[in-house]
Amino acid sequence: MRAPPETLPPPAIVAERDWIIGHFNFKQGQQLILDRLCKDKVWHQLAKRSPAAARPQLIEQWSRSHQGEALNRKRTDRELALQMAFRAAVFLAISNVQTATATEQRETADFYRKKIKQLREEASLLAEVSEEAAEHARALAAFYAALGMDSGEPPLQDPRLLVHRHQKPPQMRAYCVLLGTRMRNLYSDVLREIVASIGNVAFDRTDISKEDVRYWCK
Repeated sequence: MRAPPETLPPPAIVAERDWIIGHFNFKQGQQLILDRLCKDKVWHQLAKRSPAAARPQLIEQWSRSHQGEALNRKRTDRELALQMAFRAAVFLAISNVQTATATEQRETADFYRKKIKQLREEASLLAEVSEEAAEHARALAAFYAALGMDSGEPPLQDPRLLVHRHQKPPQMRAYCVLLGTRMRNLYSDVLREIVASIGNVAFDRTDISKEDVRYWCK
């Protein structure tokens, strides 16, 4: 008996995958994530959805996320939204964004406050030896401070990343929260079932449910 033919990804997904590969050097593990996500059948389901944003907004978002590259004007609104959803799914999966408890937040805040203080002290000492090295230390301290890392609680990308306890791996929950936010921006809906499906593929799991996503994204 012949095996059923392999379902090919939508052309918009293939084009986005090729763009990503052409612009970023992925490590082997990251490449595996990209390949898994590209083959996920959920993109055919999402391709049937119309985005909430008007075309000018979609084009602006697409161009910004693709480093100002010229857009293929033949792409439909659905294809543009699909590409941006896929792009978010890929880059969130290879990022290290995680949920955190209040205790972990305080520990992070303590770490960065000490780091900023240390860098500023180093800059003062290095100024007598090398102004270039001192400026480097000052720049690092300023960078962390500009991110709010010298405050009592370092900022999170989303308040929902602060949790009471970790029910599932922190990166997995954060992934679904942020991907759900991106879906809401594109389609005016978190698309819980789709986000859960993509999350399972991204992390090579089977235990993320739409109920999980509903709880995490509420």
